[in-house]
Amino acid sequence: MPNAAVAPASSGGSSGTPIQTDIGKLIVVYQPDADAYYPSFSKRSGEQGEVVVRLIIDQAGNVEDVALLRSSNYPRLDRAAMEIGQRYRFKPFVVNGSANRISTNLLIKFNLKNN
Repeated sequence: MPNAAVAPASSGGSSGTPIQTDIGKLIVVYQPDADAYYPSFSKRSGEQGEVVVRLIIDQAGNVEDVALLRSSNYPRLDRAAMEIGQRYRFKPFVVNGSANRISTNLLIKFNLKNN
């Protein structure tokens, strides 16, 4: 018998390893305004940068997990990006008539606007 179990399967039916897909193939139901999450201390300190997070999205289109893939080198911005990612909502990703658990990467940019 092969002994190559990766992770125990949960009793959630068709869960398991999520399908990796490009965020452009997903339909966003709710996208939070990143500027509303930009930490005020970071703005005052001139902190800006890009953060990449991986979202695990359940069969209903809700984000069930967020992981930091690429840091902005500012912990406040990284935490804000993870909070933004957690608030996204998507239409269920359907393959062959059934909704799937998926994984996608999200780029969040924190830029100070020069007025």
